[in-house]
Parts: sequence; structure tokens; C-alpha cells
Amino acid sequence: MGLLEQVNYRLSLICAALNIALTDDTVGVVETVNKLPPIETVVIPGMAPAAVTAAVLGTVAGVPAAPAGAPRVTVKQALDAGAKLTGQEIDEQGCYWAKDINTSVPAVTQKNIWKRGKGVDNTLYDNRVAAIKSEVAGAAPAAVTTTATLPVPAVAGLPLPGLPLPGAAVHQSSLEDPIRKEVIAGMGVLTNKYGIDFSVISILLMEHGAKNGTFPELQDAVYPEVNKKLNAWAIAFDLVDDADESVRGMNNNDPTYLMTLMTQLKLGTQDLSTVQYRDLYRLYQNVHAYQNQLEAHFKKPLTPVQPDPFAS
Repeated sequence: MGLLEQVNYRLSLICAALNIALTDDTVGVVETVNKLPPIETVVIPGMAPAAVTAAVLGTVAGVPAAPAGAPRVTVKQALDAGAKLTGQEIDEQGCYWAKDINTSVPAVTQKNIWKRGKGVDNTLYDNRVAAIKSEVAGAAPAAVTTTATLPVPAVAGLPLPGLPLPGAAVHQSSLEDPIRKEVIAGMGVLTNKYGIDFSVISILLMEHGAKNGTFPELQDAVYPEVNKKLNAWAIAFDLVDDADESVRGMNNNDPTYLMTLMTQLKLGTQDLSTVQYRDLYRLYQNVHAYQNQLEAHFKKPLTPVQPDPFAS
């Protein structure tokens, strides 16, 4: 996701929390918001304010270094707290994200392990993982308080929470509407945990009436359908990811087959994070077929195909 898209996405979520619509005029607010003093009311015991900001809001350019002596948060703790993964978190292997062996954007597998980068040599990966484990050994992860809240500061020229920007359309749904919350949380899971590019999520939103692909433009009536597809998206992504991990384990960690499949299926991308939701299950079926071929070749039990999550 480019810098502009990231800023627009985060502004979209702010507007969603305020129950206002994102318009072209709203984008001008970014400069004002960027001048605000740091938010320091999030309570995460054992972490410095800079680490809290990185853990909760994420970063745009690179991964910041962990403060000296600060305990590291685990991937699970960060995700449970609704924070964006920055790469500083410790995964289930006991490692933080490393650019030379992991995906370019910090993202984890279903097992909360940092995803391996495409084409990374097994020896390089194993040695690097061992070195990182050794480096972080003995460091106790910090406890994350999930009840903390981020205040919405008053900004000159901006309406108070709940009031619309001049000329902006307002949706009347309650901010406490559980379906509304689930949709926002679902988008956060796809972008924060799976590293899905928000530009692809915007396509889904536009298909359901959001002209510019932002959440505040959705009508209340489509929340249940959007929520259903976001959940199915996460399931389908896991299906592809698990099948791909199995194939690589039997095929010397060769990623080229997946790129070839994407080209043959005419998906318009060779990056799993930008595959459109409607194409994911079709991709899974092809990866699974190749998985079965390798299992048959190595005389292993065949993994059964999983049903289409979008069809349920």
C-alpha cells in the first residue's frame, strides 16, 4: 500500500469512529492531525510511549528499533489488543520480523509466525531464525492491556466527535452497533494480521456502494454482507497460505510455482496480498491440486479439499 493510501485508510478509520463520511475536503485534515501532540493515554505496562505508539498505530516508513531494555510484545498480544503489527513483536517461534528472511510487509501465518519471504533459502532462514531466537532469549514479553482507549482530541476547525464535517453525509447507525464494529475489526484483521493491501479491500467496499472505497460511505443495510465476505476472505487466505506452506515444504521452498499459477489464472498480480477476494478460493483449488500431486508423488496421505467459505 502506498503512503497516500495508508494515510487515507487510517483517516477512513478515524472518520468511521466519529461516524462521519470521508470527503475530498477531509483529506486536508491530515496535516492538522499530524501536528497534534503524541497520544500518551494508552496503558501498556513496561513499554515507553514511543513503543506504545508503534504498537498501536503502526508505522509508515520501516520498523522502528525497540527502545533499549524495553520488553517486547508478542504477536498474539498485539493482535488481541487490536494493534497493527510493526515487526518488533515476538512470534510463536520467539522471533521478531526480519527484512532479509520475511515478507516485505510484516505479516504472520495462521499460527502467528512471521511469514517467510519468497525465495528465501532454507539455510539462510534457519540460521537467521536461530540467531534472532538467541538474541531475544530471556526477554519477557510485556503485558498488553486490552481495555485501553485512544481519546479523540479536540482540533481547531474540526467538529466534536459525532458531529459531521460541513457538507458531509452522515450515517445514523449507532457507534456501538455490533455489526458495524465487526466490519471495522474485520478490515483491521485483514490489513494488520494478513498484510492485505487496503486498495483491494476498497474494491469490496465499492462493490457494496462505497463510491470511493471508504468505510463511512457504506450504508447500514450492507454491513452484514460485507462482514460475511471479510470473514470468508480471512478463511480463504488461510486456506491458500496453509496449502502453499505444505507445497513449499515438499518442493524445496520454491515460490515460483505460485507465481506461475497466478499468471495462468490471470489474476493480474503475483502478490498474494493483492489478490481480489473473489479469486482467492479459485487460487486455493489450484494450489491444493498441486499439493495433492506432490503428496501422491511422495506417497503421503492426500489432504482433502476444503469448502468454499464464500459459498456458505
